[in-house]
Amino acid sequence: MRRINFVPQSEFRYRPYCSRSVIYDSGDYTGCLDNAVTAFDYTGRREEQQRLRNAGHYRGLASPPTPRCAGWRRRRLAASGFDRGGWESARVAIDSSGRAAVYSASMSQGHGHATVLVQIAADALQMPPENIDVVQGDTKQVQAGHRTFNSRSMPVGGSSVMVCAGRIIEKAKKIAAEMMEVAAEDLAYENGSFNVPGTEITPLAFEVDPDRETAGAVF
Repeated sequence: MRRINFVPQSEFRYRPYCSRSVIYDSGDYTGCLDNAVTAFDYTGRREEQQRLRNAGHYRGLASPPTPRCAGWRRRRLAASGFDRGGWESARVAIDSSGRAAVYSASMSQGHGHATVLVQIAADALQMPPENIDVVQGDTKQVQAGHRTFNSRSMPVGGSSVMVCAGRIIEKAKKIAAEMMEVAAEDLAYENGSFNVPGTEITPLAFEVDPDRETAGAVF
């Protein structure tokens, strides 16, 4: 029943019948359900359910998927008198040891934000997660933000980290171009290294020096 009623990917962008203004821009609901079924071991649970039923114990299994609004646009929040959820601060820095630090005002309250913020930064910077630190809750180091509520930390705070990491790569590309004596537009960033495709120029990479104390940001 769920699969029959999911909005197929071919119909996005999709306007739900219950709203004149909300549009779903993308989604893979069937894929999400497939992953959930695998993680939950649905077939095994059904077999267990039957064994319990034969013994007189009745246990139900259900799949309650739902779309959820999170990190709404600021103007939409303002219209409802709640205009603080549409932005969040973040800062990403690479220190002189080659490690990265993520500073986020989306304070975790047991949600595992630090893990996900590291994953986002690691993907964007193309560096090992173990080389990335996360700083939260320190008002001396983290600039003002709007905290954690209404499922907004990853859509808004996580996106902020992604934007910051992208800016680091762009700035680092200019520095790498000077060091490699090539034009910045000729450089590509792949697997943590700057290189010039189609040439034998030695790639320049972010490297971590475990014996060097951290200092100020390089990029």
